[in-house]
Amino acid sequence: MGWWGYGIMEGDTPCDAQCDILFEAAPRDLVEQYKADGYNEQLYDQLLAAGINALQAEQVRVLEAIECGAIVKYDERRAIQVLAYLLMTNGSTLDNAVRTAAKAATTAEIQLVEGDGWDVPERRITALESFLQCLNTYDGKAVEFDDRGLFETIFSGEAS
Repeated sequence: MGWWGYGIMEGDTPCDAQCDILFEAAPRDLVEQYKADGYNEQLYDQLLAAGINALQAEQVRVLEAIECGAIVKYDERRAIQVLAYLLMTNGSTLDNAVRTAAKAATTAEIQLVEGDGWDVPERRITALESFLQCLNTYDGKAVEFDDRGLFETIFSGEAS
């Protein structure tokens, strides 16, 4: 389908990375049951909830899996941002390794976006800069980001 937004969690890649990250954090027996049962929707919802519940304790292992390419088949920078996003939106404590990696990933993406010669909407740069600021000041309290769904983006006239 392609990219359709400019926030951290807007677009296909971050949504796919979110599932991979939560599956990685979830208990192995639940993941195996989900695969064995033919990927049913009820187990899928349980699996995502279990992944969220386990993510704080598993965040460094998940970060390492992202960095070595073991779980996420996407842009590493985006996947690290998604990991931090999930932790911050759920009020989890950020491990220093995750915070440092997310800050580096976001800074690198800002530099890439500003220097790639494309006419990048200001909304994308603003979203990245806001995310970086949030990483710098995050104190373990749940954060709500201004991300929009596909239909909100389409009807705003900003769909790409």
